[in-house]
Amino acid sequence: MFGLLKSLGGLAADVVQVVAAPVEMVVDVAVAAVKPVAEVAKELVADVKSLKD
Repeated sequence: MFGLLKSLGGLAADVVQVVAAPVEMVVDVAVAAVKPVAEVAKELVADVKSLKD
C-alpha cells in the first residue's frame, strides 16, 4: 500500500516537473528580452531627472 502511494507521489512530482519546465523556459526568455529595455528606461528616467535639477 505504501509502495503505491510512494509511486503516485513520484509520478505527481514528475508531472509537475514536466509541466513547469516550459513555463520556466518562457519566463527566462522573457526576462532576457525585457531586461535590456528596463535598463534603458531606468537610464532615461535618470537623464530626465538630471535635467530637472
